[in-house]
Amino acid sequence: MNKVVIDASVFGTWLLNETSGFEYAQSLMHKFEINKISLVVPALFFDEVLNILLKSLSSQRISEKEFEYLTKQLNKFHGLVSQIPYQNSLHDLEQKILLCRKFSLRSYDSNYLFLSIENKFHLATLDQRLIRAAKVLGCYYE
Repeated sequence: MNKVVIDASVFGTWLLNETSGFEYAQSLMHKFEINKISLVVPALFFDEVLNILLKSLSSQRISEKEFEYLTKQLNKFHGLVSQIPYQNSLHDLEQKILLCRKFSLRSYDSNYLFLSIENKFHLATLDQRLIRAAKVLGCYYE
């Protein structure tokens, strides 16, 4: 089974039924649900998705009731994906710095790309900088 690293932009879009990127996110999640792919996330993934939900709540894009429901969905998802512990050796940090500088990435985004490269997994993302970097490196999930 193909393993795909998924970032918070894809899962947040799917979870919140966002219009931009929803078809990509829904297609990916459907393949996951029917066991065509397995999903892998770095440890920071759940904090990022929770932050998306909290921002949506504070901006009143979602209600308190929706927030509670969506956090339950996030907890269910937690048990279904492979979570990779934070990779923080000196080598890992140096590689992430190189990725950040080469592709103008935020440091936390480099974790997704690094995880993909190091494990030879594809990367599913809606972030334009990550898409560009993943395409250059041959690991973008189409």
